[in-house]
Amino acid sequence: MTQRLSGLSFTPPNINQHPEPSTVAVAMSGGIDSAVAALLLSSAGWTVKGIHFLMPAPPSLAEERQRQATRIADLLGLPLETVDLKDSFHRKVIVPFILSYRLGETPNPCVVCNAEIKFKRLSEFALEQGIRFIATGHYAISSMNHLRGGAELFRGADPSKDQSYFLHRLTGNMLKRVLFPLGRLTKHHVREIADAAGILQIPKGESRDVCFLGDGDYRLLVERNNHTGGYPGEIVDTSGKTLGIHKGIHRYTIGQRHGLGIAHHSPLYVIELLPEKNQVMVGLREELLRREVSIRDWSWIDDDKHMEELRCKAQIRYRHREASGVLKALSKKRMVFTFDDPQRAVTPGQALVCYLDGRVIGGGWIERPAS
Repeated sequence: MTQRLSGLSFTPPNINQHPEPSTVAVAMSGGIDSAVAALLLSSAGWTVKGIHFLMPAPPSLAEERQRQATRIADLLGLPLETVDLKDSFHRKVIVPFILSYRLGETPNPCVVCNAEIKFKRLSEFALEQGIRFIATGHYAISSMNHLRGGAELFRGADPSKDQSYFLHRLTGNMLKRVLFPLGRLTKHHVREIADAAGILQIPKGESRDVCFLGDGDYRLLVERNNHTGGYPGEIVDTSGKTLGIHKGIHRYTIGQRHGLGIAHHSPLYVIELLPEKNQVMVGLREELLRREVSIRDWSWIDDDKHMEELRCKAQIRYRHREASGVLKALSKKRMVFTFDDPQRAVTPGQALVCYLDGRVIGGGWIERPAS
């Protein structure tokens, strides 16, 4: 049923498996997306209880996020509770983030945060309060599969905002309790709803790609906490010839072209990071291509999923266009994905996530190629 808000029509979220609204705990970051998620659920008859997580960030930024979440909750007439997660976030997200750079990887902290911090703690909070359902402002779609008895995860309707990639480590059992009110909306529509509700008029800071850095530089964070590396070393080509000196391997990522500080008759790209030798290996564009990708710590959406081989599509980073290939199990947690067409700049430390017709089936962490 379509409802209206200040002259703007919108359709409340369609919760197929739970048609009767009840109570839901909504993560409220202080941003527009989570605010509209809470608004839509409240408008659809759900009793919304907001929760704001305190995460590591520069003090001024953390305080502004908390003030913004409070302003939004007051505007919408919702209760809001604040939970301090700084210590657990540091242990489970920041420490692995720094270690990943030391190992010559380019980490994706948002994937870790969603599985290990946000959804886990939001679920615990809800259960402590006797609340069964939780919700966030992510652009993704969850739907019950009654034959399997679990929930499935699909891409959001807005291709430019789809965040299912970041949620691939949530299980079907967890997804039974998760609502994504924005999954079938575009970002433009969400902003229209926010504007009609007066949410856009509340001052807020700009979003950051890495929330705990604020306006800081991840390289400085790594260097402040790096007692075993981060030192200059050689830039070499694929034959081992030294071409220059790098400033620490954590400052480079696979596919990088600019900022190498070396002159060459052809454009050179970072094709591998070698922490054991403290080297950055560079090569030609075609040397960035990889067909076979090894994956560790694989996680299925369906907890009981077991198969030796599956033809599907894989996405190797957030803005990567999914590509077809074959997923093959080497063990329960180790996989290899073979693309039909070689992919450019496959980056260790990033997640490889597999899809079937827009449905997330699982994912894991990309490993460095075997030497």
